[in-house]
Amino acid sequence: MKPMKMISALMLGVVCAIVVSCSTKTEVTVDEAGTLLTQLKELKALEEITQLTVKGVLNGEDVATLRSLKNLATLDLSQSTIVGDGAYEVVLGKRTEKVRSKQNEITKKMFAGCASLKSISLPSNTVAIGMSAFDSCVALKSIYIPSQVRLIADRAFHACESLTGIAIAPDNAIYTSVDSVVYSKDQKRLIIYPAGKQGDYKVPEGVEAIGGGSFRGCKGLTAITFPSSLNRVEFFAFQNCIGLTSLNVPDAVVSLDFFAFEGCQKLSDVTIGKGVQKIAEGCFWDCQGIQTLSLPEGLMTIGKGAFSASIFLLSLHIPASVQEIGEDAFKSSATLSEIICSGSVPPAIAATTFDQVDKAACKLTVPKGAKGAYMRTNGWNAFKNITEI
Repeated sequence: MKPMKMISALMLGVVCAIVVSCSTKTEVTVDEAGTLLTQLKELKALEEITQLTVKGVLNGEDVATLRSLKNLATLDLSQSTIVGDGAYEVVLGKRTEKVRSKQNEITKKMFAGCASLKSISLPSNTVAIGMSAFDSCVALKSIYIPSQVRLIADRAFHACESLTGIAIAPDNAIYTSVDSVVYSKDQKRLIIYPAGKQGDYKVPEGVEAIGGGSFRGCKGLTAITFPSSLNRVEFFAFQNCIGLTSLNVPDAVVSLDFFAFEGCQKLSDVTIGKGVQKIAEGCFWDCQGIQTLSLPEGLMTIGKGAFSASIFLLSLHIPASVQEIGEDAFKSSATLSEIICSGSVPPAIAATTFDQVDKAACKLTVPKGAKGAYMRTNGWNAFKNITEI
C-alpha cells in the first residue's frame, strides 16, 4: 500500500472509531431477564447513556437499572417485554418500598423521578400503566400509549410539567386522544390533560365528565370552557391549576367533587350552575382570589373546608336551599364582611364553619322575621350584627 493510501485508510479508521465511541445511541438485547446492567457495563459507562433501545425480556431488576441511568433522555422499549420477576426500589415519603414487576405492566412509580427522561416508547404489549408511573418526570415531553393498554391509573403523569404530547394507538379499545388530550373511547370522559400545555382550553361538546385528577397541576392552564353536556367534575380534577382565573360551571352539573379546585389561587370569577346540589369537601380550598361568592338556588350541601382559606373573600350569598354547611367551610376568611342568608330556616353549621371570621363585625343579613331563629341556632348565634330585610 502506498503511503498516501495508507494514511487515508488510517484516518478513515480513526474517524470510524470516533463515530462509534461518541455515538449517543445504545442498543442492547436482553435474552435473560435481570442481565441488563451487566450488558450495559460492557458497552460504556452508565452516565454516558442518553439514548437507549432495549429489546428482549426485562424484569424488576432491569427496571432498577433503567432508573439508575441519570442522563437517559430517550428510551425505546417498544420491542421488549416486561415479565413478573424481580423488583425495583422507590421512595414513598420517608420510607422506601420494593415494587415487583408484573407481566406486561408499567407498575407503580416505575419511572417516577427520572428527571432527564424526555421521551419513551412503551412495550407494544403493555396492558396497564400504574399509579404514579411517571410521577415527576419533569422533562418528559411525549409518550405513545400502545393499543393493548386497558388502564391508566391515577397520577400516572403527575407533575410531568413538560408533557405536551400524549398519543394513543388508534385501535386502543379504551382510550383515545384528541390534540394530545386523553379521553375515554366514546369521548364522554376527559381523562388526562397534559400538564405542559399552555393557555385556554375548550372542552368539546358531548363530554359528560371531567375525570379525577385530569387537570391536576396544569400550571399553564389559564381558562377552561365547559360544554353544556357536562354533568360532573370529579375529585382533584383541577387541583393546583394556579393559572386558572375564571370558572363557569354549567347547569347540568349536579355535584363538584372533593378538592376539585383546591389550590387554584388565582381563581377569582366563579359562577356555579343552578343544577349543582353539592359542593364537596375541600372543593375550593385555598382559592385565594375569590372576593365575592353568590351560590345558586338549589344547592343543598357545602362540604367540610369547601372554601377554606379564601383569604380575600368579602361577601357571601347563601341561598335558601342550603341545608348544611360543614366545619371549616369558610375558615380563615378573615376579610369576610357580609353574609346574606336567604333561608328563613338557618342551615345547620358547625362551630368552626366560619372560624377566624370576625363575627362581631361581619354583617349577617337574613329574611324578615328570621332573626330570632338565627339567634337561637348554634353557630349562627355567634354573629352579633344580624339584620333583616
